[in-house]
Amino acid sequence: MTLVSNMTGSQNQTSENMKNSKTNLYMFQFSFLYGNEIYLPYSVGALWAYARTFPEINKHIEKKNFIILREQPTDIVERLENPGIAAFSTYV
Repeated sequence: MTLVSNMTGSQNQTSENMKNSKTNLYMFQFSFLYGNEIYLPYSVGALWAYARTFPEINKHIEKKNFIILREQPTDIVERLENPGIAAFSTYV
């Protein structure tokens, strides 16, 4: 099979940059404020600590932020920069 590309040089460069760019990961573990205290996001922290031991994760994933404070969803979404993966820790 032969692949033919009609991309110009700049388009090829953009395509190459996309291959080398990392996927943005946001990890969510919501908690309430108790006075001026909040529980640390242990679950998502432990998952990220384990995941980043794999070279492929480090090569392709950029962990952006841990989101832990309960806020209006629209306020949270406005702060996300090109999210590729959203991981949630939940409990009932």
